[in-house]
Amino acid sequence: MSYSGDGSEGHKGPVRGVDFHRTQPIFVSGGDDRKVRLWNYNERSHNPCVHTFEGHTDYVRSVSFHKIFPWIVSASDDHTARNWQSRTRMADLVGHTNFVTCARFHTRLELVATTSMDLSVRVWDISQLKFKAHAGRMFALQKVAINVLTFPLTVISDSIAGDGHEDGLRS
Repeated sequence: MSYSGDGSEGHKGPVRGVDFHRTQPIFVSGGDDRKVRLWNYNERSHNPCVHTFEGHTDYVRSVSFHKIFPWIVSASDDHTARNWQSRTRMADLVGHTNFVTCARFHTRLELVATTSMDLSVRVWDISQLKFKAHAGRMFALQKVAINVLTFPLTVISDSIAGDGHEDGLRS
C-alpha cells in the first residue's frame, strides 16, 4: 500500500496482508518493509496511518484482527507470529523453523493458529495475554515472558499427519 496523499507514509515495498476491523473504520496491513500499519480509512487528512508497529525482522506475510479483543496478530518470514495490543507488542509466538505464512485468531476462543513453510500448523493458547480493566486503566493479569509462548498447544506437521502437505502451508 502506498498512500499518495500529502506526503504521508505507506509501506515501502509490496503489501502482503490486510484485514478490516469488524466494527471500527480501521484496517491493518503488513508488508515487505517488516512493518505492520494500522489505518483509519475515514481519515481524509494528510496521514490516515494511525500507528506503525515495528519488531519483525523480515517480510510480514499476514495480519489479522481478533473479533472480540483489541488484538492484532502478524505472521512473518522471520519465523515468528506476533501479538499486538494497544500499540504494544505483547508476545512473540516462536517455534516454526521456516517462514510463518499466516496467523489467525479463533473466532471465540483465545487461540491463534499459524501456518508455515516448515509444513506445520501450530495452535497457540494466548489466554495469558488477556487484560482486565481496573479503575479506568489496563493492568495485565499476568506478565507474559516471550518464552511462555514457545510451546504451542497443538502442532500438526507432516510427520504427524502422515500424507501431509509437501510444499509448505501458505494460509
